[in-house]
Amino acid sequence: MHRPVKTVARILALFVLCLLTGELSLRAAGALWASARPFVAHHRVTDERLGWRLNPAYTDVDEWCFRNTVVPEHADIVILGDSQTYGYGVAPEKNWPRQLSALIGRSTYNIACSGYSPVHGLALWTDVSSLTPRFVVAAIYAGNDLYDTFNLVYGHGQLAHLRSTESALQTAIATLEAARPLAEQARLVTRMGRTPWPLRDLLRNHSALFHFVRQLDGGSTALTAGPESSWRATRKRAEQHPDYLHAHDGGAGLRTTLTIAKRLLPMDTSDPRIDEGLRMTLRGVREMSRRSAAIGARFLVLWIPTKELVFAPLVPTESMPSFRRLIEIETDLRRQVLKTAVDLDVSFVDALPALRRSLQEGEEPYPDTADGHPTEIGYTRIAGVVAGALAGRWESPGL
Repeated sequence: MHRPVKTVARILALFVLCLLTGELSLRAAGALWASARPFVAHHRVTDERLGWRLNPAYTDVDEWCFRNTVVPEHADIVILGDSQTYGYGVAPEKNWPRQLSALIGRSTYNIACSGYSPVHGLALWTDVSSLTPRFVVAAIYAGNDLYDTFNLVYGHGQLAHLRSTESALQTAIATLEAARPLAEQARLVTRMGRTPWPLRDLLRNHSALFHFVRQLDGGSTALTAGPESSWRATRKRAEQHPDYLHAHDGGAGLRTTLTIAKRLLPMDTSDPRIDEGLRMTLRGVREMSRRSAAIGARFLVLWIPTKELVFAPLVPTESMPSFRRLIEIETDLRRQVLKTAVDLDVSFVDALPALRRSLQEGEEPYPDTADGHPTEIGYTRIAGVVAGALAGRWESPGL
């Protein structure tokens, strides 16, 4: 009995030693070679005010921890947004702010990060104003910005002046957060109902080996799976998780995976917390407009729709009441943001028509997976819409 136990113990000890050796080796590689850092480090680092920022160890992140080549002394356009503006899924030069700069020959500075909303820009306004921009663009993404604004104010204790002063609402929010924290609900729906694994989060946040293995896994899939085999795998995954995924097949260029539950939770204003997120977002837009005017900059609101709203005219909804509800809610959100922009007498730029035209023309503004971020084509369409809104307005007295 003792010999097998010793053998198992030695194997376990050797395994742990190998893991530690791999971890230390990868950390050393990341420290020595900049090109190795994206393979071994989390793309975000902890920030006391905002929760997190981008990791400046990455080659595409500047010293202010945003996705720009450098921090300039001046930028013609400062853009505030989330991962849709950061440019998730494409190379830095292919995100829409960088494409916008190339289109109009004006400098842009991109203050965007996954998990942010444009309201985060208020917490960074000193940085915004120091760049003396001619334009400030608040890019509102319908899919999760209300939740992200709520998380900034209530989760990270920032911009408390945006909170409602109604005691009944504050009591309702506190009660809901104590019973079912919104962050946990969002995490659960993102994981398609699977219980979170704390060890995985620990490894994701701190282990170089964990990130290296994830990179290898993603890379191998990309290398071995062709478009059709990838789509078959995507459809199979949707069949396995019908409460969270819906594979829409309208032919090449018109097929994608809709994430109805994931999009509905963070924009459903029947939840007082999301409704408060909407009110704070609109208050934030008003305040950004006032602050922009105070520094001599013109303010512009960009509406970035969800993939679900872009595909809505192509998707049969007879047996999908949750999808119909999602579209109704997002359409109403767009109406309220538009009304706020009109009340402020600032430009409202809507990316929805251009993204839908992309589908009509047989292009692919979104991947066929469950990823809700645009493809390079989608980002190009957004850049074109903003470029059109700015054309010829650099010398005009107002928008």
